[in-house]
Amino acid sequence: MRIRFFVLLILLIFCGAAGAQAQSVAEAARKAREKKGQPAKAGRVFTNDNVGAGKGTVSSVGAESAPADAAQAADKPKGEEKEDPNSEKVWRAKFVEARKKLSEAEKELDLLQRELNLNQVQYYDDPTKALNEQFQRSEVNEQRKKIADKRKEVASIKQEISALEEDLRRNGLPASWSRE
Repeated sequence: MRIRFFVLLILLIFCGAAGAQAQSVAEAARKAREKKGQPAKAGRVFTNDNVGAGKGTVSSVGAESAPADAAQAADKPKGEEKEDPNSEKVWRAKFVEARKKLSEAEKELDLLQRELNLNQVQYYDDPTKALNEQFQRSEVNEQRKKIADKRKEVASIKQEISALEEDLRRNGLPASWSRE
């Protein structure tokens, strides 16, 4: 009997302590809310309705280009619209275009050469295809033909650049216009 009484007493103590602890946590939360005061106001939310005034426009930093173009057009007489074929701007544009073509052709040539290297060590799962390629080498031969054509194209573009430099020299214009 004594043991029962003792166990019951311990249970009542633990239950009372747990209830008191739950109340103290709730009280602590209430006190924290009171200390904090009013919750912070939510920031402004942007929607299409309150941003709609600038539809279709793009803002950028700096001066607008349209008025500058209009001012240049107003300064030039109508008969003077064509640019001098011997101006620095025209010659530099020719060289930039030629170098751009050369750069693209050289990149394509490099890519073709890499593909050729892959084709030379290509592994085929199909034994018939592997035997066929081993003796005929059709893919490799096609790739080599493409590389030869691309090398001719690169050489012709380099020749065009040389011809441009020669024309520049014949016209008595500075060689520095051919540089970037």
